[in-house]
Amino acid sequence: MAEMETLLRLALLAFGRAGDGDGAGSSRRTAITALAVIAAALLVAASIGCTAAALWLYGAERLGPSGGAFVGAGSLLVLSLVVIAVAAVMVHRNHRAPPTTMDFDSLSAELAKLFKDHKAVLLLAAVVAGLLLGDEDGKR
Repeated sequence: MAEMETLLRLALLAFGRAGDGDGAGSSRRTAITALAVIAAALLVAASIGCTAAALWLYGAERLGPSGGAFVGAGSLLVLSLVVIAVAAVMVHRNHRAPPTTMDFDSLSAELAKLFKDHKAVLLLAAVVAGLLLGDEDGKR
């Protein structure tokens, strides 16, 4: 609970100083966005806690008190592993800057290579699209 109080104090401090200096509108919007993110995080944490409690009660009815606790803990463990996997993908994502100019020759060469490498898939997609869009009744 002390951590939450610290976060709220920091957010209120940032909101209180948002009107000082240049760019007051921008800093005020940033402070409001920070408060909204903190509020959303609190609501998500509460909903995860309620879901874990519901799973615990559901599991306790069928598996006994310790089985229900394991069901709730297992669901939170799976959720945390998903969050860790998403974070790992985001950290290791290759951030390349977009090309500043369009090179038409290299683009057309890549497009020709794409068509050559995936000819069967493209033909199959064209057939399926023709069947779906070429229906006289307009039904799918």
